[in-house]
Amino acid sequence: MNKTLVILKPDCVYRGLCGYVISQFEQRFIIETMEKVHLTAKQTNALYKKYKDKPFFPNIMTFMTSGPVVIMVLSGEDTVIVDRARDLALKLREKLKQDVSENTIHSSDSPEAAKREIGIFYDKNDSS
Repeated sequence: MNKTLVILKPDCVYRGLCGYVISQFEQRFIIETMEKVHLTAKQTNALYKKYKDKPFFPNIMTFMTSGPVVIMVLSGEDTVIVDRARDLALKLREKLKQDVSENTIHSSDSPEAAKREIGIFYDKNDSS
């Protein structure tokens, strides 16, 4: 079973879009886990570490820790689940965007990133 990570960002939660977005993913994938949490600075740092030296990194940190998010681990038999979930996330981002810096949905951009990102939030044994 292949897995990927999707996070509904604080603006998605604030705007009351979670039900709609979750239903779009649920129609296409198996939702293995889903929980509403408030990200810590440590989790956000780990999630976005590749952007640590970018000028917009402090804004990511502030935004992602500003309120609750919904974390979902999606699974499926499809070996390109990461690409399929990312394509859907990007389409939903475009449809729902208000601000380019608050882009509603995070999704893993590669199988390696999915494994690493799932490990940030869940026991490594659960993300195999």
